[in-house]
Amino acid sequence: MDTLKSASQNGFRPQISLLPIFESMRYPSYTKSCNATSTACGNHICPAKILKIMLVFLTVQLGLAGGWAEAVSASVQTQVIEEALGGQFCQDNLKVIVWGCDSGSEDAADSGPSYKHFLDADLLKSINYMEREKLKILNLCITADSDQASRALALYHMGLLIHTAQEFYARSNYLELKLADYEKAKHVPTSEELYGLELVDWNALTTLLRNGSKSNLQITAVEKGNPDSAESQKKVAGVSYFAVARELSLRETERQWHQLSSLIKSRLTKNGTEVLVALQNAGVPEQAIADLKREQDGLLK
Repeated sequence: MDTLKSASQNGFRPQISLLPIFESMRYPSYTKSCNATSTACGNHICPAKILKIMLVFLTVQLGLAGGWAEAVSASVQTQVIEEALGGQFCQDNLKVIVWGCDSGSEDAADSGPSYKHFLDADLLKSINYMEREKLKILNLCITADSDQASRALALYHMGLLIHTAQEFYARSNYLELKLADYEKAKHVPTSEELYGLELVDWNALTTLLRNGSKSNLQITAVEKGNPDSAESQKKVAGVSYFAVARELSLRETERQWHQLSSLIKSRLTKNGTEVLVALQNAGVPEQAIADLKREQDGLLK
């Protein structure tokens, strides 16, 4: 339960979300106990108490199995996507994006390619992967306005792209370098300055690395996307590293969609506007999602 308290203190509201195409573990919403009905229960076995015990037991087992950190991280990314894009996509399409993002989290837990999660020391591998995902999305968008399968797959790959982009702020020392700049200037940042930290300049970083130059950016052993990690609980001006990394991830998610929408408009001159409308509001039938899920599951075998 300490995990739930920590998440609540950092601005996360415990909840459960059951998506029709997959089950993603969220912060459980069982914080309310059976106390409200305990007087009526007497010495009888209360079903609510049994359920609570079962849920707590499951939580402990997940923690012991080492899966709790991944579940928390996936939940954070899901909430960030919903907050950043919830007002721009219909719920059915948003769920496909979330599915793609959570698929990336599951891949990380299953020892998938490290570069997909900014876990590879060679940052350029992760950046190149993001570029490949953007290219896939653009190619799929050519027919996304008329073909449901293309639309579903484009949204799915958007989730994969967003997952990797968000992982940068959780896995790298980007935040620490920004704080070091404040320290050199002998300036203690305000909370407003922390929440307004500039996003990484992907173009400048890509050019630097492809030219063979070195960057001070590096992958760290900590995970600021997990509110319970020691690193994420560090604070500056009363703001936790976790909260700052989450805010950076939220704005990065918004930026990735803005850049994608601009690319779609500029590259698809004939139907770019129609494609954007379809991606945001046309919806994806359950059958198309089921077919896509079977296809993706087959690729993983």
